[in-house]
Amino acid sequence: MSLLARYLLRQLVAPFCFALAALTSLMLLNQVAKRFGALIGKGLPWSVITEVFVLSIPFILAMTLPMAVLVAVLYTFSHLAADSEVTALRASGVSVPRILFPVLIWGLAMAAVNFAFVDQVLPRSNARLRSLLIDIGRKKAAFGLKEQVINEVPPSKYFIRATRIDAATGRLKGVTIYDVGGEASRRIIYADSGSMAYAEGQTDLSLRLYDGSIHQYRPAEPTRFQLTYFSINDIRVKNVYDELQRSTSESIRGDREMSTCEMLAVVHEAKEEQQEAREERAELVAQVEDSGGEEIGQRLVDVPQAQQVRDVARALDREEETRRRLAIPVVVVLRTLQRVERAVDLDGGEMPAAELELAAMGQSLGVPDTAPRLVAPAGDADADHASARRT
Repeated sequence: MSLLARYLLRQLVAPFCFALAALTSLMLLNQVAKRFGALIGKGLPWSVITEVFVLSIPFILAMTLPMAVLVAVLYTFSHLAADSEVTALRASGVSVPRILFPVLIWGLAMAAVNFAFVDQVLPRSNARLRSLLIDIGRKKAAFGLKEQVINEVPPSKYFIRATRIDAATGRLKGVTIYDVGGEASRRIIYADSGSMAYAEGQTDLSLRLYDGSIHQYRPAEPTRFQLTYFSINDIRVKNVYDELQRSTSESIRGDREMSTCEMLAVVHEAKEEQQEAREERAELVAQVEDSGGEEIGQRLVDVPQAQQVRDVARALDREEETRRRLAIPVVVVLRTLQRVERAVDLDGGEMPAAELELAAMGQSLGVPDTAPRLVAPAGDADADHASARRT
């Protein structure tokens, strides 16, 4: 490393460290001001409060590190220009790219460090901070509620909004509760007033509402809307503790709590599930198209069958068939098209010709010139039978 490069890097270190510490401290003080009152009011020990703010530092550093690099570069070159050091370097024959090259390498190194920090350290700290905040939110849920704001009550799917909240007594005025926990139905509960208290065992939160209504909607029945009025309605929210209960599970992890490799694994798994779904859909479509049973001739051993029931039906009887030639019968080509004689009812049935209808009367011997024995009468020989066919 040249003397110029070492000099420029020494000039960058001091303003970088100062800017990083100052910006991080200011943003950390902002987090303390926002959370300190709520954390103290829940009666948490100082170790837990300190842990919350320590776990908040990584995501603050992810924002302040690039800003500190910018501040350091601007301060360094402005300081060199003010002391005429840039002019002296240019007069000594040092080119501008040579001056900027060490700073560029330092910037790339800081970008790599920032990427590794955001990819590996930040997701783990965010997961721990989220889990800790959920555990804190379960303790004294009434204290953490804010007026005129939709407040979540973890770990349930209840969201509470109240116009007036008394944290000391747990009294509520103008209560609206949004219940989005059930997939089969959605509820909105309105009440004039209510109260919050812990049930026996200090593990469940009990809500008692007065003079209100319940609006319930079921997605499975879009044309039905249920409205219920009540004078007193009790709701119990489970696993809302009066004491801090630390959980060790970090199963609930969003994109901010996952590294790049973990997110790529999720994407890969989603693509595999999509491919499996497409294959199952293709198999299902094939089964629907071939929904019949085993066809004739598809068994391992085929049985000789008549031509009428074989897989391939026999050709229709016809005259003047063309065999192995491209010529068409002359009579077919030269004759004119024939007119349509009558309509054919393919769905209609033909009634029997009333054979042996008069055989039971025993008068065949007394009738001269009877019809031949084996000749069937005409289809409409019986006047009544013919009229029945016309109807």
